[in-house]
Amino acid sequence: MDNLITELSDLAKEYFENSEFEKCDEVLSELIAFCKGEVTLAQDGKMIFIDDEDKHRLLLEAYHNRAFCRFNCLKFQEALKDATIAIEFDPSNVFLFNLLGLCNFKLDLLQEALLAFNKTIALDNAYYLAYFNRARVYILLDEHTKALKDLQTCIDLAPEYYIAYYTRAITLLSIDPKQALIDFKKSQDLGFESSQIFYYQGVAYENLEDYRKAIEFFTKMIEQDESFADAYYKRANNKRKVDDLEGALQDCLKSIELDNENAMAYLILGHIYKDLEKIELSIDAFKKSIDLDENLQYPCFALARVLYDLKDYEQALKYYDKTIELYEEYAQAYINRGNTKINLKND
Repeated sequence: MDNLITELSDLAKEYFENSEFEKCDEVLSELIAFCKGEVTLAQDGKMIFIDDEDKHRLLLEAYHNRAFCRFNCLKFQEALKDATIAIEFDPSNVFLFNLLGLCNFKLDLLQEALLAFNKTIALDNAYYLAYFNRARVYILLDEHTKALKDLQTCIDLAPEYYIAYYTRAITLLSIDPKQALIDFKKSQDLGFESSQIFYYQGVAYENLEDYRKAIEFFTKMIEQDESFADAYYKRANNKRKVDDLEGALQDCLKSIELDNENAMAYLILGHIYKDLEKIELSIDAFKKSIDLDENLQYPCFALARVLYDLKDYEQALKYYDKTIELYEEYAQAYINRGNTKINLKND
């Protein structure tokens, strides 16, 4: 192969190794255009030509590497196109199919991502990253059993891969919070560092109804990032559970100050005001929560209960109806709605 082509290839590799992906993209694009006959190259006044065998190899390498460059530059659609072309040159390349899956994943093309990761595993059933990536797809598809199976396989193949433990822990938060805490600790022991791990550990303890421990970890999260709005309303909810209502109110108002469009924060605020017997403020907070997220069933149910206690049965019925519309399997809502109808009939 001509010296100039070799020099350009080496330059692209150097840029790639130094994470200079934009520059690498430019060089690879020039090589691809040359191989496709779209541009000509000359050295020492002589036109450069390339034989078919070298052209095939160079195009595969260039499309493959440009796909990685564009992926790292967050140009997922362009990376997807390059990865697809590269696969035509090398249809048994494990890394290309994994990259294809990642591109589809980033573009929210989950079924296409699943197919790509399935193909990756079919080509190499010991490639742990493919199991990890497929697990992430399953999580977004709410297929948690399959996700957990893939994460376990990933851990079996790569027991030092701490992000797999972390991801499994998040998946287990509402399923098995005790195991989630074990996995969080394992990921930390292996070197994983993220302030958000404190937040998720707080959620795990909250799910275990260890509210004081939950407060401890939400506090750690806030110490790491005082602007993390969700940590404040989560800590507020746990303070409420241990009867620290003033502390809960302060935290919840801080959460809303940081993010005034969080429906869950207003839901917790509504509960706090109810506990403080500030009923009108409670109603306002629940209504604000509903306005922000009309598909959230919890504020509808909470508001219905407050209105029922105020003997405003007509409005209570409206919100129990809405609760059941959103969550058809909520047994308590049916019971409460039945009682509301009886009282409405007797009025």
